[in-house]
Amino acid sequence: MKNYIILGTVLFLIIALFSIYIIPSTSDFSPYNPLYNGLADFVHEFNVTLIPINSLNNLKQGTVVFLIGPSKNFTEQEGMEILSYVENGGELVIMDDFGTSNELIKIMNLNGILNGSLLGDPLFMYKSFQLPIVKVNVNGTTLNVYYNYATVITSQNSNLNCIGESSYFSYLDLNLTGKYLNGYPKGPFCIAYMQNIGKGVVYVFSDSSPFINSMLNLGDNHKLATILISGKIPYLIDDKWYVNNYDVLRTNTFNFFSQILPSIVYPLALISVLASYIVGNYIYINLVKKRTKKKSNLEKILKVHPEWNKDVLIKLMKEADKNE
Repeated sequence: MKNYIILGTVLFLIIALFSIYIIPSTSDFSPYNPLYNGLADFVHEFNVTLIPINSLNNLKQGTVVFLIGPSKNFTEQEGMEILSYVENGGELVIMDDFGTSNELIKIMNLNGILNGSLLGDPLFMYKSFQLPIVKVNVNGTTLNVYYNYATVITSQNSNLNCIGESSYFSYLDLNLTGKYLNGYPKGPFCIAYMQNIGKGVVYVFSDSSPFINSMLNLGDNHKLATILISGKIPYLIDDKWYVNNYDVLRTNTFNFFSQILPSIVYPLALISVLASYIVGNYIYINLVKKRTKKKSNLEKILKVHPEWNKDVLIKLMKEADKNE
């Protein structure tokens, strides 16, 4: 019984660790998520380094920091740390749709905020009106950028330097009806702007999705990333998302093993070797050794009682095994 418990525990650990190792993150905008809603392709293709906000002060000029789809609120201190990074020559790219970044925008005293209403376009779109195709001009290059459930930028400041607009046919779907109704605001709307702050610059885009795996290679989205990163070292702020429970477990597991071993491959290999030993030992004791012992006992019985039928004895032994 004890062997069964040990064997079951070891096998469970192997299956659990292997599952965590091969099943990826599923959280929105996770850099470890290779599914449609993750940023794994963007991070991999552009060699993007993950960074928490409190480490931005270690960055120098010649860097660009992306803030994509934040879901956690910003504190005053975080806002000031980001502002300090930009003022000292950094480039910040904010990509958000329904307004979490507005707190940061206010702290940094930027010129435009995220409206929060859904942008629709029945003509210039990809597959559905919620995926509008917008025009963005970055560094003198006009791009067709594919948005995905985006919003628009509003401002009372005449100094807003809008670098991107939706089409004349676009509108704000205020009640999420999926179609234009009388009274809905009509385009074109500002959907991206830039603002110089100190020695640095901030770009604000009213959609968080252009660089997710399913959108990165649509239209000029990949080209937009290339232009924004060109000549700079890219970073991605990674501590402003809420993640699901599986991702918390996965991250904690990787962090635990990274503290004791350089790679999770090693503990998996170690547990596999241990399991192989236990399984092999079990097979040897319960099958090979047991069978050899039975054969030896049969030979002893036949030696004492040569007149007994060997086939009958073997059958009786098998019946006894079934009843054990």
